[in-house]
Amino acid sequence: MADALRSVDATPQPSSACATVIRGADDGRTFPVIDISGQRAQVVADLDDALRGWGGFVCVGHSLDNALMKRMLEAAYAFFALPDDVKSKVDLVQGGGGAAWRGYMPIGGERSVSGSIEDFKEGLYCGEEHDPKNPRCLAGLPTWGQNVLPDE
Repeated sequence: MADALRSVDATPQPSSACATVIRGADDGRTFPVIDISGQRAQVVADLDDALRGWGGFVCVGHSLDNALMKRMLEAAYAFFALPDDVKSKVDLVQGGGGAAWRGYMPIGGERSVSGSIEDFKEGLYCGEEHDPKNPRCLAGLPTWGQNVLPDE
């Protein structure tokens, strides 16, 4: 798993952005599809509306290669299909991901700012790999570090 995720080339490539409109449950509304290559002010307004109204959106116009996105999705499916005891070996809090915000977060592992609402998702937080000798890594700055991935 770790090798598969580390071998993904994240170099941006031109994409043929194609969005599928996702219909709402019963009310006929459509899930927001946002082209981020548009005018900044409009994109920001669209993002705000989508996140406040739906809590999410489909992103197009991003220049990520479709093959890269497919490989990342396959890696994600493989990771989340692992048994909980394997995923917990790279727990964000217990597994050393800490300040770098890297690793696995189980269902209920995050809460709202007030602490009253439990997040009902699990996640694998990854980012750009940084040299552990980088001064920002050594200082423990947020999001600076290395990915924490299972060997499986």
